[in-house]
Amino acid sequence: MPNQLSRARAYLIIVLIWAAIFLPALGATEFKGEEGRRAIPAVNMIRTGNWILPTLSGRDYYNKPPFINWLIAGSFLITGRVNEFAARLPSAIFILLFITQLIWIRSDWLNLPARVIAAIVFMTSISIAEKGRLIEIEAVYVCLTAMAVLWWLDMYSRRAKGWLLWLPPAVLLGCGLLTKGPIIVIVFYITVAAVLAYARRLKQLLTLEHLIAIIIFAGMFLGWTYLAQQQTVAQEMGGNWQNQLTTRINPANIDFGRWAQQILRAVVNFLPWLVMVPILWQKHFTSRIPTERLPMFKACRLALLLSFIVLNAFPGTASRYSLPVAVLVSFTLGWILSYHNEILASDRIWRIVVLLGLLAISAASIAGLVLVHQEWVGFDIAAVIIIAAILVWMLRNRMRNALTLTMATGVLIAAAMLLYAVFGSYLVIAQEKRRPVAYAINRALPENATVAVYDPGYQCFLFYLRPPVDYVLSPDEISPDLNYLLIDEPTWQQVSQAQNITARHPQTLIDLTYRDRTRYLLLELQSP
Repeated sequence: MPNQLSRARAYLIIVLIWAAIFLPALGATEFKGEEGRRAIPAVNMIRTGNWILPTLSGRDYYNKPPFINWLIAGSFLITGRVNEFAARLPSAIFILLFITQLIWIRSDWLNLPARVIAAIVFMTSISIAEKGRLIEIEAVYVCLTAMAVLWWLDMYSRRAKGWLLWLPPAVLLGCGLLTKGPIIVIVFYITVAAVLAYARRLKQLLTLEHLIAIIIFAGMFLGWTYLAQQQTVAQEMGGNWQNQLTTRINPANIDFGRWAQQILRAVVNFLPWLVMVPILWQKHFTSRIPTERLPMFKACRLALLLSFIVLNAFPGTASRYSLPVAVLVSFTLGWILSYHNEILASDRIWRIVVLLGLLAISAASIAGLVLVHQEWVGFDIAAVIIIAAILVWMLRNRMRNALTLTMATGVLIAAAMLLYAVFGSYLVIAQEKRRPVAYAINRALPENATVAVYDPGYQCFLFYLRPPVDYVLSPDEISPDLNYLLIDEPTWQQVSQAQNITARHPQTLIDLTYRDRTRYLLLELQSP
């Protein structure tokens, strides 16, 4: 099987699995969690033309650097749509970019079967499969980490030096710093230092090209910081970042229960492949790696362990901080499984689990057709046919080695995600609370009317309000030509007696409750 696998065929299989996992129903469900914090500033960037400093609900937003907002805004402009699909597309595209790089590099340290296995392990880890379908920071910065580490390891294995070794990772690290900050640098340099230490070549870190690379990626971040500080109160921006840092590392804030819970969640993020991580230290498996490649494998294995420890070492950690470690998990598992061609008892169990899983998904699909009565669209039908074709191909090959077992597992997880997209997403949509509130407000507004939202803070439903939308932070900012005001009821009690509001004789158009917690009033203001 490995000898029959060409890069073109391998890439086709990988892309089909990627498409089945990340594309179906990508924009079907409303934003949740922090997605609105990424999408709303992107909308404001397009509207105002200010691409330097993100704004959220009328206030400067510098909790996170703006690279993710740039990507979303670019997606809105390219697709011509401002919706969930366009917003979430960059996460899926970055995963595609990484697996494309992984398959098509001319690597001599990871053979093609190893790269196929690594791509599937990466895409089907529970955390990546989830984050790649959301417009969160994680999928993008994990893929930036992956591409930087992969480039450096590949060039190093080819004995490349100078600019070719350091410059492309420097640009990727700069983008990573502009996405989430220093986590990408931690994982990258732990990996680089481990490889160089095993080879006794740590002096390569002192080369001029590497020092200039540091200046490049640090300069990318500091350059944005300088420009952003010209548009806001620099002390507030720096104080915000300092507060975030000290809150996470302050010993006085240690909650050992929460800390342990976050570490446990970080471990769970690597399911289902977590069960295979112990083989990375079993001599039965590591002895098959060619002697000349063993030091590099051990270095990556050490970097995996050290990165996980470092990222979980401070009490304010969150499980998502460890997600870049998925890169090293995929590399090392792909490396070791590509040399595993015999069938052990554990492999037979693996095969049975995959077949039972596919049987369960088939039964669930039939049940979904009967119970949901959903009209299938062309993409769903095509995706089902593709998955079925790959499944038949897998069964014909009888899953006789780690490569075909991994491919079958990828198909299983892709089929599960497709099942969710076709049927499960409709159950999620039935429980939505954000879009219905916004749509009710939109229906109450006349066509082309401008609504002002009074100091709302972060509220995800604001993304769905029909534009144009303004934000006001005090009664004095309510202009005479503004006729519609959206305000939460507690705030209304505080500002309703302001002179320039009472003079406008506000009338309540709609009174609704958002997520069973907060009442919102849509007011019509009479002409002054």
